[in-house]
Amino acid sequence: MKPLRVKKCFNGDVKSMDMNMGLPITIKLPEHFLEKEVRCGYEVSEKLKKIWAVELDLLNHLLDVCKKHNIHVQVFAGTLLGAVRHKGMIPWDDDVDVAMSRVDFNRLCVVAPQEFRHPYFFQTALNDTKFYFAYGRLRNSLTTGVVMGQESPDYNNGIFIDIFPLDGLSCSKMLDKVQLGLMRLLVKCCTTYNNKKRKNKGFIEICSRMLRPLIRLLPFPFWVAAYNRVLAMWTHTTERIGLRTHFRFGTKYCIMKSELSDTIEIPFENILVPAPRAYNTVLTRIYGDYMTFPPAEERGKWHEGQIHFEPDIPYKEYLMSKM
Repeated sequence: MKPLRVKKCFNGDVKSMDMNMGLPITIKLPEHFLEKEVRCGYEVSEKLKKIWAVELDLLNHLLDVCKKHNIHVQVFAGTLLGAVRHKGMIPWDDDVDVAMSRVDFNRLCVVAPQEFRHPYFFQTALNDTKFYFAYGRLRNSLTTGVVMGQESPDYNNGIFIDIFPLDGLSCSKMLDKVQLGLMRLLVKCCTTYNNKKRKNKGFIEICSRMLRPLIRLLPFPFWVAAYNRVLAMWTHTTERIGLRTHFRFGTKYCIMKSELSDTIEIPFENILVPAPRAYNTVLTRIYGDYMTFPPAEERGKWHEGQIHFEPDIPYKEYLMSKM
C-alpha cells in the first residue's frame, strides 16, 4: 500500500509533468498530483484526484476559450472559496463552478461548437435535449459523471464543470414570486416537450402529459428562448445578480455587478484562475466566516448519492453495462 503524503492546506508551486495515468486530458499535472494524500485533515483518494484532474483540464480549456474570445468569466461559489482558502480544490469537494454575465454566456454558446471538440462537449438545452437545464456544462465525453436520475447513454453524462449565467434579482418580493411562477411554468414546458415517460404521477405531471401535444405545436427552441428571457427579465434594471437558474439558491448567491467588474488572477492547484478582486465581500455574503472549515462530519457530503464518477470509463460504456 502506498503511504499517504500529508500536504499543507495552502499549496506551493510545483513542477508539472506529462504523466496523467491514461486519463483523457491534455493539461500537465504537477508531479504526484494523482496520488492520494491528506489535505487539511481530510484524506483525498486517488479516484477523487482523477476527478479533479479531469475537471482542471475542463476548466483550463474553458479559460483558454474565454480568453481567446474576450469572454469575462470568473470562478464562482465553492470554487472561488477553494481558490481563496486552499489555493485549489476544497479537499472534500468534487465539482468546479464558474460564472459569467448572461451576455457573455450567450457569446460562449455561439463560439462553443467551433471551440469545444471531442472529447470536450459544451452542453446546453439546445444541443442535448434529453434533459433540460438553463445553464451550461462543459463535459469530458470519455469519462463518467452521472447525475442520479439522468442515467441515459443518450444524454451526455461525462464528468463536467458548471458554467452559470448570472441574472438580475428583483428587490420586490412580489415581482420575484411572479418571475419564479413563470420560470416553473416554462421549465415544465421544456421538460415535457422532450420527455414522454415521467415517473411522477401527480396532478401537475398528468396535466403536463395531457398538454404535451399543444406544447409541441411550437418548436423546442421557442420554449428555451422564452425561459431564458424570463430568467433575464431584471438583468438590465438591477444591480443585484445571482443564480436565477437555481430556484432555491438564487438569492443566496447574490452578487453586485460592481463586485465582478474588477478581475484578478489567483492560484488554483497548478493554474491561475480569474476571480473578483472583491472576493472577500462576495464570499462573506455567501458563506459568512468562510475561512472556517465545516464540521468534520459534514465534509464530503455535498454530492454524496447525487453524482457517480468513473474518471477512467466513458459514460456510454458505463451506462450500457448497467442496462
